[in-house]
Amino acid sequence: MNFNTFAKKSVVLLFGFLLSCDQDYNTLGADLVGDETFTFLAGEDKSSSITINDLDLGAVQSNNLSVNHLGLLKNDYFGETTASFVTQLQLATAAPVFGTGIEVDSVVLSVPYFSTKLSTDVNGKGTYRLDSIYTNTKDYYTDFKTDKLPAFNLEVFRNNFALNDYDINDITKNGKYYSDQESVLDVVVGEKLNNAANPNENTNFKPNQAEFEKPKVDDLTQKLLPIKDNPGNVGERFSPRIRLHLDKSHFENNIIKADSRYLINNNAFVNYYKGLTFRVSRNEGIMMGLDFKKGDVTIYYKQDRTDNKGKEMKTFVLKMTGNNLNILKHNKSAIYASALSSNTPTDNLFLKGGQGSIAEIKIDQALIDDLKNKGALVNDASLYFTVDPNFVNSLSSSNKSFYYLNPMRLYLFNAEKTRSLLDYTNDITKLTNVPKKDKYVHGGILQKVNDKYMYRIRLTDHINQIINDKTGTYTNVKLGLAIAESIYITPEAQGLSAISALKNTTNILKSIPSTAVISPLGVVLGGMQGDNKVQFKISYTKRN
Repeated sequence: MNFNTFAKKSVVLLFGFLLSCDQDYNTLGADLVGDETFTFLAGEDKSSSITINDLDLGAVQSNNLSVNHLGLLKNDYFGETTASFVTQLQLATAAPVFGTGIEVDSVVLSVPYFSTKLSTDVNGKGTYRLDSIYTNTKDYYTDFKTDKLPAFNLEVFRNNFALNDYDINDITKNGKYYSDQESVLDVVVGEKLNNAANPNENTNFKPNQAEFEKPKVDDLTQKLLPIKDNPGNVGERFSPRIRLHLDKSHFENNIIKADSRYLINNNAFVNYYKGLTFRVSRNEGIMMGLDFKKGDVTIYYKQDRTDNKGKEMKTFVLKMTGNNLNILKHNKSAIYASALSSNTPTDNLFLKGGQGSIAEIKIDQALIDDLKNKGALVNDASLYFTVDPNFVNSLSSSNKSFYYLNPMRLYLFNAEKTRSLLDYTNDITKLTNVPKKDKYVHGGILQKVNDKYMYRIRLTDHINQIINDKTGTYTNVKLGLAIAESIYITPEAQGLSAISALKNTTNILKSIPSTAVISPLGVVLGGMQGDNKVQFKISYTKRN
């Protein structure tokens, strides 16, 4: 603890120096006026003034998330998570008018991967790296070649479960569906739809980083032109994506030949067809993050030309923009289950995305009262969390595998209102081309410090807001600490759509930010004991 007494000008000069060196910003109140003297207390350890507990979330609301997952991921510390997916289909064109003599050529399901374009050759062909691919095959992260990934069994069925827009018990509220509704996966109609002869589209599926090249169509024959060794025959190029050929007869009978009243609008269509179910099995450990709303099912067909001069090629598109649901089955490991069931502080905290867990943090009211009584101006208040070294070792075959399998960011929020802290709102810092690292002063970003991996989160403005409040508006609420897929998938950035309700609301916590739900990852942190325990440090200025 350092005590120094100096005049106002010295305070300002010192703070200016700290700002320029550390690129941090501190709250310098306008109350420092006149010829009064002040005492600056730097980095006081207040770790004994906080309590932290793991909180098992149970089932979480997982419908209509901005990112969904499909696959399976294993972790020695957390266990095994399997992600399945259900989506409504919607008509790209309502009330279609089909011609005569229809012959369905093919039906293709397409969902783009998150990817980064690395280069383009002289013919315009792109080379890509897939993003949001998580695998237990850690060597994949050395060069991101998808041929290293394990294959698994992928099945697509027609779904027959209605995902309603509104709560059937209260139509003024949006419908809520939860991550544990596994029974939905069994409400299907007919046989598997992705029944192509190519096993890479079903029983031996794995992601592919190759660009998709769509051939041109010969005007006379209406046949696709060959593109091998003929780059001029490439009509369009698309980023890497899931592409599955679906059963032609199913879509001819249920879409092309459907009663026109079922295709009059999307309300009628959703009541009739519902959508698709995606299930995985025989998976050795690969999870894909996908934006299914950018996916579609395209029916390619030929019909008679109106001038009776043969056939013409047509397409009919079904979009995946309807309601959807991510179903998450989590088989907890023994160590994870034990940690969540413990009622006493432990050496570790377990944070897990999806149907997982967060940490609940409470700052001792006595500390808040002490700062108030001192008339303190908090210049910095930060929480420091250290990743458990044994957990680091369990993920690492290389630095790359650790950085991709360990959460890049943690998010601290008001757990009682599911809102961001004032520090989040006030922080306008941005990192060019890396939006996931924006608001880096508020922090929560993984960093390496003296051979340890740590997260630092500033809550300076939050503390000042409480101790300076004269109306009782801002109180010392419980805080939540969660995995963050994106710092922008928050209520402040996206409104109520970024809040996921909890199915079990016996705790004070009723909901969590959706950014925690859409991450499949977990991290083990030092807890309230041991060499890697949580630290809470405050630097503040008080009048003498």
